[in-house]
Amino acid sequence: MLTAGQSVGTGRAGCQCWRPLQGRFTLINQADLIAAVAERAGLTKADAGKAVEALVGTITEALKRGDEVRIAGFGTFGIFERGERQGRNPQTGVPITIAASKAARFTAGKSVKDALNGG
Repeated sequence: MLTAGQSVGTGRAGCQCWRPLQGRFTLINQADLIAAVAERAGLTKADAGKAVEALVGTITEALKRGDEVRIAGFGTFGIFERGERQGRNPQTGVPITIAASKAARFTAGKSVKDALNGG
């Protein structure tokens, strides 16, 4: 089982997964996540990959339907609607209208917040 400070592999830009942040940005890519899930759950990487894909797909489909996804102890995935707004073309400075859009939003749950803040 992995604990903080252990590495499951290197990803893009030599990412060391599960290494505490030491004043720099750390990236865990999909392959690193699959390897970590496989290790933690005792699954093959193929099975862990299917599980990660299923989770992401299920959350995405729920958000497309306008549903909110709450995972107890982890957080909530929801949709944030951005209204139409005015902007400027950075090359010409001409005003433009930026269309309304939707974006996914994640709000961390209490357990995640506590873990991040040393709780």
